[in-house]
Amino acid sequence: MSLLDRLFGRRTGDPNAEGIAHYEAGRFAEAVDALRHVAGKQRSTPAGSLASFHLRLALVARGRELLRAGQPTDAVAPLQEAATAWESFADLQFLLGTAQGLMGDWTAALASAHAAERLNPDYCEARLLAACALVHLGREREAAASLNKLLESGRRVDNPLVTTLARADGYDERNLPANLDSLLARVAVGEDREAEVAAAVALCRGGHWQQGVARLQDLVARHPEYPDYRVKLAAALFQVGDSAGALAEVDQALRLNPAYRTASILKALILADHGRLESAHEVLALVEAAGEPGSLRGQEDLLAAYLAGVTGLLTGRTAAAAESLAGWGEMTSTFPRAELLRVALADLAGKESRAAGLLEALAGAWPTDPDYQYFFACFLLQQGDQNELQKVLARWPTPDPGAATDDRPLRLTARLALQELRDPELPPATAGPPSPAWRLLVAEDLARRRRWQECWQETSALLAAGNCTEEVVRLQTEAAAHQADRADLPPDWLPPAVLPSAVVPALLWYYHRQERAEEAERLLARYRDLHPEQLRWTWLAPAFWLDPVRRWIG
Repeated sequence: MSLLDRLFGRRTGDPNAEGIAHYEAGRFAEAVDALRHVAGKQRSTPAGSLASFHLRLALVARGRELLRAGQPTDAVAPLQEAATAWESFADLQFLLGTAQGLMGDWTAALASAHAAERLNPDYCEARLLAACALVHLGREREAAASLNKLLESGRRVDNPLVTTLARADGYDERNLPANLDSLLARVAVGEDREAEVAAAVALCRGGHWQQGVARLQDLVARHPEYPDYRVKLAAALFQVGDSAGALAEVDQALRLNPAYRTASILKALILADHGRLESAHEVLALVEAAGEPGSLRGQEDLLAAYLAGVTGLLTGRTAAAAESLAGWGEMTSTFPRAELLRVALADLAGKESRAAGLLEALAGAWPTDPDYQYFFACFLLQQGDQNELQKVLARWPTPDPGAATDDRPLRLTARLALQELRDPELPPATAGPPSPAWRLLVAEDLARRRRWQECWQETSALLAAGNCTEEVVRLQTEAAAHQADRADLPPDWLPPAVLPSAVVPALLWYYHRQERAEEAERLLARYRDLHPEQLRWTWLAPAFWLDPVRRWIG
């Protein structure tokens, strides 16, 4: 039984497991057949997503196997299937184009090369493919320009093709290399070292982090001068919680290549995740300054823009944070977390109509995602739009079987009842001790019904547990003022000193600029636990923005 079998508990007869077993044994054609069947049936489920992932690996492996055997015509079919199903993957467009070119269809190869370049303008291998195609099509001047762009990009991302094709005076139509086709074939098939890297990365992506880390550490030990290996190792160490080790590897990669953008962006992510938001913001500012004005190159730049927006939001640079995302257009469907970042920036800047419009679009685009429904409902509650809030609650997504209990719609319903001066439905006593948010809601309801002694008791219990915010103190003071029987009140009682809630965001920004992450988290946790429907406490939580990135790069 394979490691993946043990991890996912697969059984004999499971077509997904059989397909992976074929893949791990190097039977790529059989793996494609088995995985294509299960991926097509289960594409929208977690098992289907995993099958689709392995189907892509198997299709690529089969295509490369056929290219290695000198059968580019046969390689086109699996690579075409992969490139069509995952059309945003530049490497798949490149491999398809290579197979098309080596079988003699250089016009199609050029189209595939251009597709890969559009997805990643710094993709050196795509530039090589384009140059080969242009030579075969009799367009030598354009081929030379493609090679010159390859060298420019390669120096920026430290691609090994730069060493192979280095030429001090650049290329023109008279000095094109004679071995471009054989170089292209070698690059597409991959060297043994590339296969080692791919295997290590595949282990990590399959959840076998320790094994993947061990393989990457071995590669770095054998090839210490390769910054790309160090960056991959840093990403894996970051995933397993070794931030210090990850930072050391990424710093070494930047010493080897100070212009390595991927390394800088990963460094910023590690720093931010470790609470060093000001340092992360400074790194991202340098990344932005080093970029070409008006040039957006793809996923790497989008991640950099997102992280710049996050660190800007968390350190109080909201205008600069909004500007970092300005050039990316609408991302409701393609990158909803970045669109939610725009919501947060608009909300914190007091641009309520813009925030409402963006949130409504997100909730509409993701009707089965309870998080986006929750954020939209909270905003409607904040705006006092009771009719629209009732509509959102009425269409709340049905939870998945086995999912953790989600009390957010119940709490929103109770808060709506309070707004409408109705009795809220509270959790039954059998549900266990109430959370601070529910206790505060109970205290507000007691104040509405003028049951001041009980309100005093609830707010006193909250304060005794450290849940001290302006809203709690206001309720307790109001209860003290209205109590007829003052037996519970000490004769010299005064309300506790508390910061106005309006001051807290600026204090969090101050803490984050000072990199006092623990103090910021302690302060934020109090407000987030007591007032989860006030979205600013979600917006100002670093983990809310950074934890998803860990999952993405995993």
